[in-house]
Amino acid sequence: MPVVIVKEEQTLISVSHSDGSFITEPDMERIFSIINRHKINNNVMQRSALSLSFCVDYHRVHLPSLIEDLKRLFRVKYNTGLRLITIRHYDMETIKKMTAGKDILLHQQSRTNAYFVVR
Repeated sequence: MPVVIVKEEQTLISVSHSDGSFITEPDMERIFSIINRHKINNNVMQRSALSLSFCVDYHRVHLPSLIEDLKRLFRVKYNTGLRLITIRHYDMETIKKMTAGKDILLHQQSRTNAYFVVR
């Protein structure tokens, strides 16, 4: 039986290098150190060779300073006012129902869980 968890007021942040170079493990260490310093929780993340995207709870005080600190080292894009949908023990019917009519900005699936950051 699928279980759906919805978190409102999410922000999706994508970090990359302005020259298009790879995001390395030392880069990820720097990024997570900055996130930790600003006391912001990471709810889901996705890494590719060129970028790291992560979804965090919106925090009107900590989020702007987090973004400014990240911008000192990386190119940063972000979207606020989003929703994180987690479906445990997903099936296609539940996925279709929960994402119908929504703009999916990030999608991730494992064997038992599906995550969607939607607008």
